[in-house]
Amino acid sequence: MKKTHLLLAIMIMAFSLPATAQWSIGASGGYALNFYEYDPQYMVGMDYKAHHGFEAGFPVKYQFNDWLALSSGGTLQQKGYVLHGSYVPVGFQEPFAFYPKLIRNDYYVCIPAMAEFVFGNEKWKGVIGLGGYAGLWSGSVFAYKEILSIKYSIDRRYIYKSVKLNRGVDRRLEFGLAAELGMQRSLGRHLSLLFLAKCHYALTPQQLDYQIQHFPSRNTTVSAQIGIMYHFNNQ
Repeated sequence: MKKTHLLLAIMIMAFSLPATAQWSIGASGGYALNFYEYDPQYMVGMDYKAHHGFEAGFPVKYQFNDWLALSSGGTLQQKGYVLHGSYVPVGFQEPFAFYPKLIRNDYYVCIPAMAEFVFGNEKWKGVIGLGGYAGLWSGSVFAYKEILSIKYSIDRRYIYKSVKLNRGVDRRLEFGLAAELGMQRSLGRHLSLLFLAKCHYALTPQQLDYQIQHFPSRNTTVSAQIGIMYHFNNQ
């Protein structure tokens, strides 16, 4: 019953929106940096580093009035990490130490939903957005190489391997909080440039709780983007 009342309230609000409301759609893209939160525990000598990537998508916005809007859309987001390590095989000394390096690229299709607060004048507008997102894991690629250090230096080429979803271990869906801060520059009646800084903070771990002693890993992705928006109605 509560769900029915909530749906009815949403429908009433949708049909009672003022005629000055505005739909906008666009395209954006830019640089992304993913921070991988993981507790290595017994994995001595292993160090997870932030991984560079990209983010591209098509934002969709519905502006209710001069100061409030609802934004969503679809985004392809590259996440992952760089794993550095070092170990010495049993019976060997330091000149035979191995320094593995593994790069993991995770690709997610994300759908954010945020309330945007807009301020400024006709040419320049500031945007502050708060909300959440849902991400669908669409695939991963490993790039791995091993360096035999010091006296016998051998730098191997990267070995690339695609990763398939393990239904007993991996979590396909990711949910989290989303925030954005940006500026919008009007280019006329229907077009505007968009400059955005975004942050996606995952609340769900990448893997299922499949072990007795499980250490969850999470992604935090920040990005800087530039885009263009087309406005269907001019308020």
